[in-house]
Amino acid sequence: MCDHHRSVRYQRYILFVVFLWITFFLHLGVACATPTETFASASITEPTGHQARIASGQILVKFRAGMTPASIGKAHSQIGGLTVRAFPRIGWQVVKLPPGLAVRDALARYRRLADVESAEPDYVIQATDANPNDPMFGDLWGLAKIQAPSAWETATGSGTTVIAVLDTGVQTDHPDLASNVWRNPNEVSGNGVDDDGNGHIDDVFGIDAVNDDANPSDDNGHGTHVAGTIGAVGNNGIGVTGVIWSTKILPVKVLDSQREGLVSWAIQGYSYVTYLKTHGIPVRAINNSWSFGSDSVALKDAIEGAGAAGIVSICAAGNGAHDGIGDDNDAPAPYTVDNEPQYPARFPSDCIISVAASNEQDQRPSFSNYGNASVDLCAPGTGVWSTWLGGGYQQDTGTSMAAPHVSGAIGLLCGLVPELTVQELKDRILDTVDQVPAWSGLSVTGGRLNLGRAVGTLPVATHLVFTTQPVGGPAFRPLPTQPVVAVTDALGAILTTYTGPVTLRLEPGTGGDDATLGGTTTVSCVAGVAHFTDLSVDRAGTGYVLKATGEMPRPSYSDPFDTTQAAVRLAYTTEL
Repeated sequence: MCDHHRSVRYQRYILFVVFLWITFFLHLGVACATPTETFASASITEPTGHQARIASGQILVKFRAGMTPASIGKAHSQIGGLTVRAFPRIGWQVVKLPPGLAVRDALARYRRLADVESAEPDYVIQATDANPNDPMFGDLWGLAKIQAPSAWETATGSGTTVIAVLDTGVQTDHPDLASNVWRNPNEVSGNGVDDDGNGHIDDVFGIDAVNDDANPSDDNGHGTHVAGTIGAVGNNGIGVTGVIWSTKILPVKVLDSQREGLVSWAIQGYSYVTYLKTHGIPVRAINNSWSFGSDSVALKDAIEGAGAAGIVSICAAGNGAHDGIGDDNDAPAPYTVDNEPQYPARFPSDCIISVAASNEQDQRPSFSNYGNASVDLCAPGTGVWSTWLGGGYQQDTGTSMAAPHVSGAIGLLCGLVPELTVQELKDRILDTVDQVPAWSGLSVTGGRLNLGRAVGTLPVATHLVFTTQPVGGPAFRPLPTQPVVAVTDALGAILTTYTGPVTLRLEPGTGGDDATLGGTTTVSCVAGVAHFTDLSVDRAGTGYVLKATGEMPRPSYSDPFDTTQAAVRLAYTTEL
């Protein structure tokens, strides 16, 4: 071959190589661009083998206990991460990644650091409703199915129990919800100050973790629907009624207008609600009508933290994967795109109640997830009417609609017996289901919620009440009026079958601290009433406090009595 031809071929080869290099660097430039802020298109393959949607540009990291801020900052500097939110109670952080660092690579680098306990993606969560092709018309069939009217004969709600709704927000001025929406008693509206010191300014009705503000307004309708099933105002002559007529709904927005959110937003919601509970707000339940298809240690930590504070988490079991056909939440890995167990319902936990959906015939709708070990029970979840945006009402379907039936039941039980523990509440719900053949082997209980039975067989807390108020008298002499103490239930009815003891003791008021109570201070009840006949005080003075104590164990399913006390102030005068 001549030199000219060799030269031409060589030049063509060089041009081809240059073209390849240019193409490579152009592609590299695209890959190194700042990640998009949207999370809808991101995904990652976890060891379970399925594709889970995640937030791009950020992850969740937990450092080992004892790490100082300086050492944490040094660890972040090695990778270029930046803490944008921290959850000190559970030890997790939301970490923003530097431009060009992919989530997969960031996870690998953080997990290699000796000071990092765990790192995981910030998964996308979604509302768990399903709209049928042929809408079911009818009224609130679900309340009749769970025998709510029977429960209402005993109680319709205390008006004080707080139930948090982690969802798309709630329309707080809906005519059928407004009087049952929680209002922060420690926050002044509109003054631009964090009055209660919880890290949120003007959180009068709750918070919005999506937009990081204190306006949990609903821009979708899903959260308002869930809230109405839990606690739409009952017996007010309009619209619908919730499972519990009188309660307090705490809106926490963790899903956007498309019914999607992030695990980190849910954790922020949990952190907020748990803080309120540990600072005197009587939150007893969190409703989670959303799910996602991956395990999250960070979210599990948040849920367990709430449970330790006395809060039950009610979680929708999920509506299948991408094909909309219900999946087995017990299924082992590897998962597939159409077989994807849902979290947080799948988490094993004593403080979680996992709820599947049932229809009017107590059958499992095709969309509802199930699980002999991971789904606790079912509740009505098809054609459920509830409150909607604009002050209206709408029918919806899904495990999203089933879960709030159970949340409302928890609220009703807590109104009757505030002392019930998380485990006692869960046991009460699961132990009183209606056994349904269609659910045999598909859930832990094989049954459907029965609120009437849960309330009707619930031992109520005992209260001691001074039915006759004692009055002051001369020292060393019997009181002119002797006290009578009655043992009552939570509704004020005297427990006529109780014959246990009641003990009185004297505590100092303004009259001094060396007085003692004389006479027979422990008396057995007759038909629930203790009569005292010879009490006296051995020192004259004023302002002594007489306290009654029932010598009874805390409530259980076999014995309804609680150790409680009542107090009355006695005004004594100096003997003449």
